[in-house]
Parts: sequence; structure tokens; C-alpha cells
Amino acid sequence: MLASLQMRSWTIALFVMLPSALFGQSQGVQPIKTSSSATSRRDLTVKQAHALVKAFQRDHGEDGYGLDQYEVKDYPGFQFFQAVPDPPSGRIHYPVDLRTGEVWDEGPCEKLTSPSLKKLQSAIRKRIGLTADEYRKIGRPCPFCEK
Repeated sequence: MLASLQMRSWTIALFVMLPSALFGQSQGVQPIKTSSSATSRRDLTVKQAHALVKAFQRDHGEDGYGLDQYEVKDYPGFQFFQAVPDPPSGRIHYPVDLRTGEVWDEGPCEKLTSPSLKKLQSAIRKRIGLTADEYRKIGRPCPFCEK
């Protein structure tokens, strides 16, 4: 009986002490630090993509135009917006790369830029954990210009 009680006490002590030793709660054991970009990088939300297009429109005097969002199945990873009604600039369709935050004018296949857009892109890229090196590696052309 005494041996059984000692064995049970030893087993309980093992289950109480083992987790703290394994998971870094005892002295001298530190959790492993991982790269934040490797574990936490994520794509933009549709709301963030919308904000990028609106930032560009604001800087070009087109902020009074609405944006309808749509997707094109042949181009996963892009969110598309259509300006409504058609603005006089002729910029109607805006593909946004959800991995990088790049905004395109699909007509002439040109990457769009403006002061507000650049500032917001930088803030969003930081928020989603996209480093400059990763940006260079995963960047891609406007989806309608690939073919």
C-alpha cells in the first residue's frame, strides 16, 4: 500500500513539474523566438484593398466616385474594383494585389502611385508583416497584362 501511494505521489509530481520544464516556465528555459514575417505575414483584407484605391482616387480628385468590388476567378489573390460612374480620367477598373497592396490601372497596365497611396501601402505592409525582401520576391504584374 505504501509503495502504491509513493508511486501515485511521484506520478502526480511528474505531471505537475513536466509541463513547466517542457514549456519554458522553469528557470533557464526560454521559448524559441521565430521570425515575425515567417509566421505572421498575411494578405490584405478587402477593406484594406478598398482603402488603397480610395487613397489613390482622393489624390487624383476622383474621391467622389464609388467603387464596386468584384472578383475574377482566373486571378486569385487579386481584388478588383470598378469606379462608378465612369470617371473622366478613364480609370475604371482597379486590380489590387492582396499579397503586396499594389494597385493597378488595368487599361494601360500601369502600377498606380500617389503620395497618400504610398503612405497607406507602407502602413498596411508593415501591419501584415510584409518585408521589403518579401515584397520584391512575390511582386507580380497586373493580372490582365500577364498574357
